Amino acid sequence: TIQLDTPSKGNEVEMKLLEGQEDRAAINAAMKKNYELITNGAQAFLFREYSYMAVFVVGFAAILVVVLGTGHTWASGIFSAIAFVAGSVTSILSGYIGMSIAVFANARTTIKCCEN
Repeated sequence: TIQLDTPSKGNEVEMKLLEGQEDRAAINAAMKKNYELITNGAQAFLFREYSYMAVFVVGFAAILVVVLGTGHTWASGIFSAIAFVAGSVTSILSGYIGMSIAVFANARTTIKCCEN
């Protein structure tokens, strides 16, 4: 028996591996539960990270507008800030998609490893 602790939920999931005959339903249920926990953890991490990034992006965009607006033209400051925000949003979206794909791919790899 392999015990997988999930301290954030306060419960335990057991994956029973029997020699010769594996209880596929129990293994699949445990793997699905672990996948859901890892997915929730990854999304919680990204939400926290993106909360900090949002504050930085808004603050730095304001700095861009002020510095470039007073040094050059206000239009160049505003357009530079818009370009910065668009790039930041694109980066955030790419990070979210990448994390989702990575977690899903790791779950599939784990399932295939258990089959062999």
